[in-house]
Amino acid sequence: MNIQIKTYKVILASLVLLLWVSNYWICEYFYSSSKNEWWALNLSIYNICIIISLLITSWETTGYYKILIEFITGLIIASVIDRVFSSTKTYTLSDLTMIFINITYALYNIIKIKKKCLTKLTKNC
Repeated sequence: MNIQIKTYKVILASLVLLLWVSNYWICEYFYSSSKNEWWALNLSIYNICIIISLLITSWETTGYYKILIEFITGLIIASVIDRVFSSTKTYTLSDLTMIFINITYALYNIIKIKKKCLTKLTKNC
């Protein structure tokens, strides 16, 4: 494993641990009087922790497993963007658009892997 990648992984894992442990205090600091906003921020912090964790694992993976990780990460990022910027908690047209973009990106990567396998003629594909 590359030393630089390992260093980044340790830094990001430490950030996830710090966010996870201090989640309650962060929410209390910003929204101690609003219960709904407190829980929205709480969920967003958990989503960010999951995104960073998935990115850490995807750095050294390849193939369909990486596509799955990227797809899940894309859905979580879309959820965070939707919650933070549009403050909606139900499905809207923007949610369907983000899901469509994620599916399209995943299909593009699957086709790219299939073409790569056909040109190399390997059994591992």
